[in-house]
Amino acid sequence: QLLDSLLQENYKLLFSTHPSMSENGPYPPELEALYDALIHSDYDAAIKSRLLNSFNNWEETKGFKLCESNKDMVRVLLELFLLNKTKVSRQVNLVLTECLEFEELSDGPPTVIFDTSTLDLIRQKVMPSFKDYLKNTKDTEILEHWNLCVKLLGKHLHSGAGLINGLLMVVEKAFKLADGMVIEAAFRSWMVLMNNFSLSPDILNSSKRVKLLTKPLQVNNAKTESTLRQKFTAWWHLIELLGSNNHFHLETVILPFLTFCYGPKTDYTSISPVKKHSSMEKPCLDSLVQILASRPLSSGLPKSLLAGSLPGPAFTTEQVVEYADQIFHAVLEATSLVKPSNRSEVVKLEAVWGGVAKMFLEAAKADTISHTGFQHYFSDMKTLN
Repeated sequence: QLLDSLLQENYKLLFSTHPSMSENGPYPPELEALYDALIHSDYDAAIKSRLLNSFNNWEETKGFKLCESNKDMVRVLLELFLLNKTKVSRQVNLVLTECLEFEELSDGPPTVIFDTSTLDLIRQKVMPSFKDYLKNTKDTEILEHWNLCVKLLGKHLHSGAGLINGLLMVVEKAFKLADGMVIEAAFRSWMVLMNNFSLSPDILNSSKRVKLLTKPLQVNNAKTESTLRQKFTAWWHLIELLGSNNHFHLETVILPFLTFCYGPKTDYTSISPVKKHSSMEKPCLDSLVQILASRPLSSGLPKSLLAGSLPGPAFTTEQVVEYADQIFHAVLEATSLVKPSNRSEVVKLEAVWGGVAKMFLEAAKADTISHTGFQHYFSDMKTLN
């Protein structure tokens, strides 16, 4: 305690005389607000000293290693979010983002950078502060700080309900605000949560997590073209992450996604996004290629607008028969929108129909195709003619 007291007095003396200097030299301008906030805080002097040293070596190091020995520095930086000062929060985000990139973290940050008290701080104080700030200001920048916390927490979000529920209240509030820009930012944040779950394939593919991830995707919360595009991007990101496991999630992911793109067959009063906004036609058709076309995809296919690809069709041979009605509705809707003069789109459509036909042929050879499935197939062939 005596040492800590002496260090605190030393800081007050030093920085009252030289406010832009630390024990090792001038602070970087991009961290000025954070530097000043830290100087005038009451945190442990030893932790402050280590952080200030890190800032003063910013040009050489750009952050610090995320490890158990540095967990106190992580906690202090996160606690500075509670100041609700825009510049300070922005610079906290900058520092911790650099820490995430300090070294490769393919499995996410080590869980030892958080102890129970810091997890409680995030859940009980930081997240409620974020939520209140978002509610009062509708400033989407707060969601960037939420994204950072999700990335830092890593696999801590893979077990238990308390922590994840604490974080969800922020982005759920964003989805409920009647503001297109906020909702678009919320979809981007939702993709960050998807990436977090994908750190553990078993977690991502659990029915409970998939149901959670599709929850805001199946709500009528996108009113503008740009919001619909961002929602589509979030849908597709989940499908891409599920990859070869999509056939396990047809009724929770793939079929609702097709309905989102092309509308339900039974509801003739609603206008699907692809019909409402022409900009949706190409990405939706590209998604059909990924979901239904045979592999390997032809090298002659025009370049896709999608980020990423699937290793194979999302349906098994048996499933394409079972869900023939929904599949053909989407494919026929896509067909009705493609102009014969648009050669690149025709090529994509041919790949879709070819993939469906191949799966039906394989089902017939395996003697698994039902009479109803054949009816859908030949009925829709007549529709085309």
